[in-house]
Amino acid sequence: MDQQIFIIIPANGKIKQLLQNIAELLSNVPVAALLLSKGHEQTKYEQIAKQILPITKAHDCALLLDNEPNLTKNIGADGVHIDRDIKLIKAALEELKPDLIVGAGNITNKHEAMEKGELGVDYVFFAETDAEEDNSFDLANWWVKTFEVPAIYNIKNKDLSNNPQTEFLAFNFTDFSSAKEMIEFLSR
Repeated sequence: MDQQIFIIIPANGKIKQLLQNIAELLSNVPVAALLLSKGHEQTKYEQIAKQILPITKAHDCALLLDNEPNLTKNIGADGVHIDRDIKLIKAALEELKPDLIVGAGNITNKHEAMEKGELGVDYVFFAETDAEEDNSFDLANWWVKTFEVPAIYNIKNKDLSNNPQTEFLAFNFTDFSSAKEMIEFLSR
């Protein structure tokens, strides 16, 4: 796989197991970035992020927080993933750039992709959905051929035979039964 790996892992479940899964995964697979998606209330999310940070830093993996620019800066995470409106992306860019990563997600059409990409984000994120009319693959393909801002494509079905040649491929940890299964899949 020539594309870099981007992992999405929820901040829920047992914290000890979550930390073990992340450490095992990062010790066995070169992961460029890990997005800690929301799962717990704010205080617990912050505690989990603080505990994950030394693990990601030890493995040269960027830790991105989910829609939390202030928390990102406060705990020293590597960046933030914003999948909300343009105003929040602009605020995050003002607060965090140029030192930290700011990525934009929840992109559903070309206009939105261009609008978010032109703001100066570090990446745009396209995710497969369960919708009948999912156009994320076509959007990601179009983006890669047209723009220089790196793209991340989130694969849900584990089918690597047909993916857009984005700079990063994202995988949801929850699509796998264990860290071992994810490691085996990503090591192919």
